Amino acid sequence: MGKITVAEMSFLLFSFFVGISLSIWLIVLGIGLLRMKKWARRGSIIYAWISIGLFTFNLSYTIVMILLGSIKLPVGSWSFWGVYIHAALIGLIYPILLLIFMQTVKIKQAFSAIER
Repeated sequence: MGKITVAEMSFLLFSFFVGISLSIWLIVLGIGLLRMKKWARRGSIIYAWISIGLFTFNLSYTIVMILLGSIKLPVGSWSFWGVYIHAALIGLIYPILLLIFMQTVKIKQAFSAIER
């Protein structure tokens, strides 16, 4: 393996801190949803859009780095990238379902009926 560049290290650190921050935010939102807080529903919708956006950015960044040659793929490693892309798509299931679920009529009614 070659040395990691400053740009790659910056991207990894950025991804790490964003991931930790989103995880903490998701825990707070989960507690808020259990307590039927209106802000938690709105925050969950925002979280879902941010997760989808970050997924799109991360996948695009990885593909561009592969095409530019910054990420060297060993011979026969395309199956690895197939698994990577499928795993990433599976990771999209939660934010997409969360987005759909939080915008259903019943959920909107349940959270709007609460006076807090």
